[in-house]
Amino acid sequence: MAAVAGHAETWTAAFDDFESADAVALMTVHKSKGLEYHTVFFLGLDDHQWWAHARDRDESTSAFFIGLSRLRTG
Repeated sequence: MAAVAGHAETWTAAFDDFESADAVALMTVHKSKGLEYHTVFFLGLDDHQWWAHARDRDESTSAFFIGLSRLRTG
């Protein structure tokens, strides 16, 4: 097991390390579609950073909703 995950004391810990069970997933709003997470963070939610907001408010509102709806309920 040392060759797979040198610091893991059990196979379960080795699998968690391999799967990155405690990792933070960074992705675009569109890449997150269909996935659910315990916590969701938004970065750059101002008129100059949020893509296409000034150009197409309906599209950017829809993209924001996709990201917001990634929160797991219950």
